[in-house]
Amino acid sequence: MDRIWTVIQKEITEALRNRMTMATILISTLVFMLLPLAMAYGMGPNGLLQKVSNKPIDTASLGPILQIYPQLRSLDPAAQVQGFLLSGIQALFLIIPLMVPMIIAVYSVIGEKQNRSL
Repeated sequence: MDRIWTVIQKEITEALRNRMTMATILISTLVFMLLPLAMAYGMGPNGLLQKVSNKPIDTASLGPILQIYPQLRSLDPAAQVQGFLLSGIQALFLIIPLMVPMIIAVYSVIGEKQNRSL
């Protein structure tokens, strides 16, 4: 077990020292965190979506959405559409914990090949 822990510490230390690995982790994490925030702002009352379309939302077309998400019924139609669109973005937050170990694993294989220590 001590050998495994030593290898894990070595890989973490090397991954943290590599600028490319850290940049990839940070940039991808920031993109996946800021994308939903930008979408929420763009769909909000002062956002781009409201400035582009001045037409009111057809409430009859929201029927299927309200059957799937009954908790949206108490909101106004624009907020219902915003809530529906942002509910699909939750999966992006599940990608972050999957992506970070994958980036580190890819770097460890490629880095070992480049250093000829594989």
